[in-house]
Amino acid sequence: SGFKIIKPFIAFDILRISDTDRQSKINQFKGFLDRIHSAELVNIHSLNDYKPDGSLKDDINSITAGQQKPDNFIK
Repeated sequence: SGFKIIKPFIAFDILRISDTDRQSKINQFKGFLDRIHSAELVNIHSLNDYKPDGSLKDDINSITAGQQKPDNFIK
C-alpha cells in the first residue's frame, strides 16, 4: 500500500502506576513524538516479495511477524 509504519510507543498498565511513574511515561511519550520523523519503522515486505498467490517468493525470507512460508500440509 506504500505506507511506512513506525514502531509504536507502548505504555503498559498506565492506569495502575503511580502519578510519578505516569508523568515519566508522559515525558517519554513527548520525547517519542519529538523524534517521530526519525522513528524506527516496522519491517514490511514489498509487493515484489510475493508470488501471484499472495505467498512469499521462495528466495525471500520472512521479515514480518506472522509472515511465514505456508506449511506443506495445506494444499
